[in-house]
Amino acid sequence: MSGIDSKERMQMLEAMLTVIAQYGYQDAKTARGFFHHAQSIVFHALPDHFYSPIPNTAHLAEQVYATDAVFYHSMIRMVQPRQVLEIGA
Repeated sequence: MSGIDSKERMQMLEAMLTVIAQYGYQDAKTARGFFHHAQSIVFHALPDHFYSPIPNTAHLAEQVYATDAVFYHSMIRMVQPRQVLEIGA
């Protein structure tokens, strides 16, 4: 694989994972078998679903920052300090 750059490797991996997910989770029986087999080889593949107990970390940061912004905005409006000092970003 030394002749393939990292962008091409990521594209190949994305294509393979897409196919695996499409066929591995096509129905409940196949999904259970796929999940148990993947787990037996120490690979954890979980579907990204609203009811999944494992959050999609790609979206988690966006939600946390949005919540922080709403909280800080509300606190500043309620307390109305004369000066706001921001440390860090």
